[in-house]
Amino acid sequence: MRKLFLAIAVAAASFMPSLAQDVFDAGSDNRPYLGLRVGFESPVPCSTKYSVGSTTLSQKNFKSGAGFDLGAVYNIPLWKNLYFEPGVSIFYNAMGVNKDALDNVVDIQGLDIKASVRTFGFRIPFVVGYRFDLSACSLYAYTGPELEVGLVGRMHATAKYQGMKESDSESIYGDGYRRFDIGWKLGVGLSVDKYYVGLSGNLGMINRLSDSNGVSYRQNLFQLSLGYNF
Repeated sequence: MRKLFLAIAVAAASFMPSLAQDVFDAGSDNRPYLGLRVGFESPVPCSTKYSVGSTTLSQKNFKSGAGFDLGAVYNIPLWKNLYFEPGVSIFYNAMGVNKDALDNVVDIQGLDIKASVRTFGFRIPFVVGYRFDLSACSLYAYTGPELEVGLVGRMHATAKYQGMKESDSESIYGDGYRRFDIGWKLGVGLSVDKYYVGLSGNLGMINRLSDSNGVSYRQNLFQLSLGYNF
């Protein structure tokens, strides 16, 4: 039995350096490449915080939503399997507005209001990551900042009162809501041959309310990405 354990230990010792070299060292295909990405995303709103003196109150003004992201990345090797990956993409998403938040704005008995926020714009990520090469696939772990610029953002609302229905739509920009955001992106990915799938989260770092006066709101994001690397 001791001889069997010794043989296993010797085999493992001879195998580990080869495995470590495969996983952590750059392979022969470690070159810059272009990748196309399509993402399915869900905005995950933080609670809006209201500071009054030394007291801070929170209210969930928005609901989680859905949208998509379409773009490209350029993977640049830095050292071994460490890489820098800038990119650019366009996005569209929508999220609902909670009824409690609407009732606080318009408090009329018998008035039924439903609203949603829809935004369109582009994002520029600047992430750094590391690729772990396995025999059948490659694993990626990455993090870094991502700039978001909103081109179009509108609040759509429908109100029903005593059998009557009215709809309205207006821009959210220029009315106390910032077009620009910087999020911190964290993600993991998997590639098989040239096909790619990834999961990422984006933590909002900027208060989106420009006219805050003690009010703060940050936008988070969860995303599933599919892609192809050339």
